[in-house]
Amino acid sequence: MRFGLLALFPLVLGTLLGVGLTWSEYRQVTNHFNLRAEQQSAANNSVPKAVVVNGTEFDFGTLGQQSSGKHTFTIRNEGTSMLQLGLINVSCGKCVETEFSSASVQPGQSVDIPVTFHTRKPGPQFSERAEIGTNDPAMSMIGLQIRGYITRPARVSEEEIVLGNVSGNEPATREFRLFGYESDKLEIVGTEFTNPANASYFSLESKPLEAPKLAEEQHAKVGRQLTLSVKPGLPLGSITQTLRLTVQTSDQQTIEVPIQGTVVSDITVVGGPNFSPNYNVLTFGTLKRSEGARATVQILIKGPFRRDVQMSVGATDPEDVIHAEMGERTEIANGAIFSYPLTIEIMKGARVVNRLGTDQGKSGRVTIKTTHPTAKEFSIRIRFATE
Repeated sequence: MRFGLLALFPLVLGTLLGVGLTWSEYRQVTNHFNLRAEQQSAANNSVPKAVVVNGTEFDFGTLGQQSSGKHTFTIRNEGTSMLQLGLINVSCGKCVETEFSSASVQPGQSVDIPVTFHTRKPGPQFSERAEIGTNDPAMSMIGLQIRGYITRPARVSEEEIVLGNVSGNEPATREFRLFGYESDKLEIVGTEFTNPANASYFSLESKPLEAPKLAEEQHAKVGRQLTLSVKPGLPLGSITQTLRLTVQTSDQQTIEVPIQGTVVSDITVVGGPNFSPNYNVLTFGTLKRSEGARATVQILIKGPFRRDVQMSVGATDPEDVIHAEMGERTEIANGAIFSYPLTIEIMKGARVVNRLGTDQGKSGRVTIKTTHPTAKEFSIRIRFATE
């Protein structure tokens, strides 16, 4: 019996030693994987974090014309790994400048991004943006916003006066405003309509702007109410005119305002695909002298004078190249409209000429005379060249 117990002792001891060695190895493997897991967790938590220390928006307040304003945004890396920054875009290439292109920012460090705004836009209000890309997983792009107000001695409320469709038979008016920003003095000392061809149809009236209306314009110290008047009788088609104002404030200033619109009346001209009714332009393009070209447009007249109005071809320019002939009128819609066919021809064998309506050669012209009480004359422009 004692011998049996002695025989079992080595077996039990070996088993215990084996279990102990196995447990020791298992603990080492476990510790190894726990360490790897801790390292992996730490790696996963190591990220950059972009913070704009002084805010993503800045208001310059007021800036004068032809001046600049500069502001520096500061971005800090409050993360635990490298922050990468790069300029993506600025909203206005001619008025927003920055020396910043890219940066690598260590944890706890900052980088400055200077942004300069040049008042090269008419304004008065501006709002622009610089976009910065980042490797921050929570903020892939940072928008840096700048805004402000551009002041000038004086400006008009409209950058362009758009009249829309103007009746050739009736007067038209358009109101707008003139503001002064740097002085309580605001006087119009000169008014000019720069296109002499139709300047006599335009006039301008001015009176002080009432206080409640002046208050609607931010930063304005003084204002005037302007009324543009257009007389009946303008030629059919597009209006090309510019109002030039000479204004006295603390200094003298010249302001130019384009005037756009289309004159419509009882008389209209229609044609095929080569005719533009908005501009009364017929385009032939470049032609061979030996072939010439011909096209017919229809002159339509409606309204109370339609039955009595007579039409005829006036002058052509150049008269030795362009020939125009008016046909017999016909009734449309039971006499509600009368139509006059007008045939325009670039004559065969004509001399070499450039009338394509470019800087090298102004367009040709056919003038139509009428007995209408207001639309007494209008022109159709002809764009062509012969070779």
